[in-house]
Amino acid sequence: DGEIQHSVNDGASWRTQTSGTTQPLQGVWGSGPNDIFAVGANGTILHRNDPEPPLLSGPVFYVQTDGALWEQTVSTRTLLSGAGSILSATSVTDGAGQAVAFAITSNRQLWEHSPGLPGTGWTMLSGGSFLSVTAATNCGGNAVVFGVLSDGSLWKNDPAFSGNGGWANLSPTGTVLSS
Repeated sequence: DGEIQHSVNDGASWRTQTSGTTQPLQGVWGSGPNDIFAVGANGTILHRNDPEPPLLSGPVFYVQTDGALWEQTVSTRTLLSGAGSILSATSVTDGAGQAVAFAITSNRQLWEHSPGLPGTGWTMLSGGSFLSVTAATNCGGNAVVFGVLSDGSLWKNDPAFSGNGGWANLSPTGTVLSS
C-alpha cells in the first residue's frame, strides 16, 4: 500500500519511491514531469513538484475529505488544522529546505504554515476571497504564493515585494479562472 513506481527512461525500468502513506493509492496525474499528484483511499492526496528525488524527501501536506489539513513526514502524521477548516492547500520547499504550506480556509482567507513562524506556525496572509492557490520559490529561495480571488484576478505574495504586505496584482478582474 502507498507504493509509487517511477521511471526516468520512458518505462524501460522502474524504481519504487517512498510515498509516506500506508493508504492504498488509486490514481496519478501530472501537468508535466515537475508537477505530479497521487490520490488514494481516505482522501489521501500527495503532491510533488520535483519527482526525481524520493517523493517524501520533505513533508507532504494534504487536505482530507473532511476538510482537515495534515502534514505527513516519513515517520509522523500531524494534524495542522481541524475538520471543516480548509478548502485547499499547496506547499513548496524554500531555499533553506523548510516546507511551507499555504491554505485557503473555509471563509476563503489565505494562511501560511511554516516551522519558522511563531506559535503554532500559522500566519494569515490575506482576508481576501481566495478560490485557488499555488506555490513556488523565487530567485532568492523564498516561498511565494499565487492566488486567484473570487473576482477572477490573480495575485502574488512575495517577500521580495515592498509595500502592500508583499502582494502584487498580476491580472485585471475577470481574467483568471485558477492558479
